[in-house]
Amino acid sequence: MADKRAGEVASGLAEQVGELVREEVRIAARELKQKATQAGGGATLVALAMTLALYAGGAAVGGAVLLLSKVMPAWLAALATSALLAGAAGVAGVLGAEQVRRTLPLLPERAAEDLAAAAEAARTA
Repeated sequence: MADKRAGEVASGLAEQVGELVREEVRIAARELKQKATQAGGGATLVALAMTLALYAGGAAVGGAVLLLSKVMPAWLAALATSALLAGAAGVAGVLGAEQVRRTLPLLPERAAEDLAAAAEAARTA
């Protein structure tokens, strides 16, 4: 009789734990959905800021061409400004590509090594 009662208690406890876990998952899902919605609004503002910064950069380049056209022909001022921007873009591209290349492959190497060491330790134990 006591075994049957213990089994019922254990079964009830397992059901309660399962329901608690399911409720925690539902709460986490709601929280993630809310945060994703908020992040979406923030991402929209960041995209707007980047677009406006791009326009501001274009206006600054135009201003540089106009300024240089005071001391040289306008076509040469535009060409010089374009060459300077192309050079800066090339340097940034090479540096960025090198940085990306150094991080590849995108594998968690330390975690994989730790996992392999733990598996080896478990086999020898």
